[in-house]
Amino acid sequence: MHGRIVKTMDSRSENPRLARLLTPWGGVTVAFDHGLSGVPVGLEDARARVREVLSAQVDGIITAIGLARAMQQEIEAAGVALVGALDATIMDGDQAVGRAIVGTADQFAAVGADCVKILFQLAWKRDRLAEEVRTVSAAVREAESAGLPIMIEPVLFGLDQPEDANAAEQLVMDGCRIASEVGASILKVPMIRSDNLAHIVETSYCPVVVLGGAGIDARAFLQSIDSAMEVGVRGVTVGRNCWQAGNPEAMVDAMRAVVTDRDLERAIARLSEERATAAVA
Repeated sequence: MHGRIVKTMDSRSENPRLARLLTPWGGVTVAFDHGLSGVPVGLEDARARVREVLSAQVDGIITAIGLARAMQQEIEAAGVALVGALDATIMDGDQAVGRAIVGTADQFAAVGADCVKILFQLAWKRDRLAEEVRTVSAAVREAESAGLPIMIEPVLFGLDQPEDANAAEQLVMDGCRIASEVGASILKVPMIRSDNLAHIVETSYCPVVVLGGAGIDARAFLQSIDSAMEVGVRGVTVGRNCWQAGNPEAMVDAMRAVVTDRDLERAIARLSEERATAAVA
């Protein structure tokens, strides 16, 4: 039996489209929209990586419109929820300097998407932050017109990064409240301190999932997911920590063990087993 008490889901989360992403015990979604920044290591052949995670029976995937169109039939055949990426971050080296809107809710509705996603870039001064709020609010209205829920991802992108870690986490919390107020159907948030994450889960008006972020040690990554699940998040949305892991299918299995089965030990054992098999091969 699962030991964690699941937060009661509100009327938004009862949308049948969201139910495909967020199972009763938590959902596993893999993000493939990183190609909007070029060719990431591990995602050189995006279709091959998508096929691997589809075969591992993830709950959902996130893609840009091009990949969604190219693989529409395969995604539908796998019965996996599709989340469409509406925007891309514009980078200058390692620095996020802006955004580009690269898709519309209507485009994704036409390929059978269940949800759309937009970034909410928080690390800007007042005028630019106001522009971010207007952009995200417009995306919410567009998604509602297309009949799709929307995932909002408050992230510390921008040129005005807080230097203090506590100030940075407070900015994420503020961003989550703003995203809730403008009509988010799901919040996708960074792995912040457990007490702050618990506050977001408790006070938000919609389900919360955590993002994977930059690639880290697999054991530490699984432990961070386990900690997030303990405070009531509804699942994970992971990119690089999955398709840069060597064996994406094994990583999906391990994430499923943590998120759905709440069994961290089995998750770590699954990856250890995969590494041992790879070493022998």
